[in-house]
Parts: sequence; C-alpha cells; structure tokens
Amino acid sequence: MQMGLLKSESEVLSLMKRLCCFFILCMMLFFIPASYAETVQEQFALAVVDAIVNGNYDAVAGRFSDELKAEMDAQELRESYESLKTLTGEYWGVHSVEQSQLDDTQLVLVRCAYEKHGLAISISIEEKKISGLDFQLVVLEGIEGLEYPLDMTSREMVFLREGEADETPAKLVVPDGEGPFPAVVFLADSGAQDKDASTFANRPFYDIAEGLARAGIASIRYDKYTYLHTGSMTEAELARLTMQEEYINDALCAIEILKADSRIGDIYIVGHGLGAKAALRVIQAAGKENIAGAVLLSSSTEPLWLDLAKQSTAAMTAEQQESYMTILLEQMELANKLDTLTEAELLEKTILGMSAYYHYDEQSVDAVQAALENAVPLFIAQGALDWQISDGTGIEAWKEALKDASFPVEYKLYDNLNHLLIPQEGEVTKTMQDYAAEGKVSEEVISDIAAFILGE
Repeated sequence: MQMGLLKSESEVLSLMKRLCCFFILCMMLFFIPASYAETVQEQFALAVVDAIVNGNYDAVAGRFSDELKAEMDAQELRESYESLKTLTGEYWGVHSVEQSQLDDTQLVLVRCAYEKHGLAISISIEEKKISGLDFQLVVLEGIEGLEYPLDMTSREMVFLREGEADETPAKLVVPDGEGPFPAVVFLADSGAQDKDASTFANRPFYDIAEGLARAGIASIRYDKYTYLHTGSMTEAELARLTMQEEYINDALCAIEILKADSRIGDIYIVGHGLGAKAALRVIQAAGKENIAGAVLLSSSTEPLWLDLAKQSTAAMTAEQQESYMTILLEQMELANKLDTLTEAELLEKTILGMSAYYHYDEQSVDAVQAALENAVPLFIAQGALDWQISDGTGIEAWKEALKDASFPVEYKLYDNLNHLLIPQEGEVTKTMQDYAAEGKVSEEVISDIAAFILGE
C-alpha cells in the first residue's frame, strides 16, 4: 500500500497495527450481519467495516481487552481511520466480498467503494477473532458496478439505563434520508429472548427491523431483561419478577431514547406472543398520547397460563393427554384461584414451570380491556399454522372482542406461516422442531406492518 503521501513508513506501520487491534474488537462487538453475506465469516468481516465507517470509536474502545486498551484508546482509533479517509474520501458502500481458506484461517477480502478510491480490506479470521488485517488502495471497475446496493442505514449502539448496574445495550436502526422517521420498539415473546428473538437459526426481529428500515421506518431492539440480567438478580428479586421488570421498564427507557432523537417521529410498539400483551401494558405506562399505534403478532387474548396449558398438550396423543390430565387440572385449578392466594403462597407455588407470582401479575391486566382503554390503532397478525395459539383464542378472538372498538384495527391471517411468521417447512409437529429449519419472516408480513405504520 503506497502511503508515502500520508505519513512516514514507520507511522503508517503504526497506524496499521492500531487499526488491526481496532478491528479485532469490532468483530466481537458489532456483529451486524448484512443480508447479502453468505457465510458467518463474511458477516463478521462486513460487521467490522460497518463499525469503523459508522464511527463507533468510544463503544469499541470501551470493550477492548486489557491488552488492547494498553495499546490504544478511542481517540487513536479515530485518528487512524480518519487519516486513511484523507485519501479515500467518503465511504459509499461495499463493492464485493470474497472468502477463501488457508489451513484453519478464513480469509475475507472486502472491497469498499469510497468517494475518491477503492479500499480493499483483507481480514484473517480464526475462532471468531481477527488474526490479521491488511489495507490496500485499489481501483474499482466503476461505481455503477457495485455488486450490492449501497446500504446507508444507520445501525447504532445505544444503552438503556446507561452507566447503571443493569445497563442494557440496544440496537437503534435509522433509515437513510430526511427524518423524522416513525419508529418501533420491539417486545419479544415469553422466555429469555435476545434482541433478535432468535430461535434456532431464525432471527425474526432482525428480519423485521431490516425490512422496516428499507421502508423508511426506524426501530430499537434489545435483549430482554430475563436474557441479560437474571444472573445478577438476587433470589428475592427473581421471586418477585413480573412483567414490569421483564418488559415495561426497558420499553419505557427505549421510548425515551426515541423521543430524545430528532430523527424520530411517531412511536409504535411491535410485540410478539406474550410481548404483544406486554405492548398493551407499555402503552398504559407510557401514556397513549406518546404511542401512535401497536402491532400485535402471534398473540392470544387468554392469560399466559392458559396458553401454556394448551401448548403443553398440543403434540400429545389422546393417551398421553389422559395420563397428564390429572397434573394439568391441578395446575389449572391453582391458576383459577390466584386471587385467593397470599403473597407468600404466590411466591412459593409454580404453575406450568413459572412462578405463581408472575402469573398473578400477568393476568391482573386483561389484554382486551387494555386495548380498548388505550384506544390506539392496532394491526393484529397471525400465521395460519401457529399451533402455539389454540383455535378460538387468537386473531378470531381479537376480532370478536374488538368488533365495537372506536379506533382503527386491522387484521391479517397468513397462510403457511408459523408462530415466528416464517413459512413452515415440512409437516407441522407442534413442537419446537417446527422452527429448526432456517427461514426468514415473510416479506408480506413486513410490508403489511410497514403499510400500517406509514398509513398506506
């Protein structure tokens, strides 16, 4: 690489060394898979590029290992890259990606288009870390020959409760162009879910967020509190965990982040499964004047314990159900008298594997009544092959319950989509195995969500 116009050879070597260390941390911290990457290694390499061109210097430096921190800080990272930009000009996008292998090392060559030059970044990857990095100014065959569309979407790391013990990183996705953009807050289904609502190799929230960004809609998503922080909670805190801690507190923080961003306009909530019911409580807590509408995906109108009871027997034979029925009836009987239990009894007992205390809180707010009181526009969607929602408790129940609503409600039932709103592959087993095949959220679903938010 001819760098004589920039600095002395020793200074250039120092810059390259610093950039090498920088990109190691980018790989670990900013795993933002591009939709056009074919392999995990290509995703890693593209994430490296994404991190540096978006100027995430402080966030990267804050995650350095002790060895890396001893060699550079955020300001040095900034100086290194911006020195290179004096030659290249502004970043335009990825031109091409190639991958090869040498022994146990994966080599990924990312050619990037800039205003004045092309820059080839060669990244050596071993065990999910960068073992080598090289930069070379190159001539590209013509910007009109870009292999991939220029992705100018901004993907930023922000923090809920920044600086506090339970700080939670979040991914803020903002479309390219002039704002303000409508934005959504994602609320995942029950259980310890990450920001993408990952299930096997499927990442439904990632799919929806990226699709909405292409339609001009921003979003914020984050790991659920029960995914990220239960290890640091005391036994007493865990015993008293409710939807407030699992959903509402984080969602309110996310809403405040969006409200403080001048690029953001109207705010919507997108909830999936139990997250859809939580969305209705978030609107109550945030104030309906602050929320423009909500998208309820794959959700029933029933209490959580009843959903779990039906799911637990969905794949059972008649004989298996008969043998299980005694236990199930005992659990359902307990659930039906939650209002009569003392706090001590609620903390002591469990229903279908979850704390009775949690169930008591969850059913204390009726989902239908909350929707009617909130009176914000709703889009309610479900896959026709969603066995996690039993007949009569999903979209048809919502239609019946909200038939006299004074606010707009749209409904959509999609053929051949499962609970994740992904096309179902093979025979429905009514087990988690139905989600093992890798797929993407239906583009029709994403388009319909976007149309609801944009008023189209």
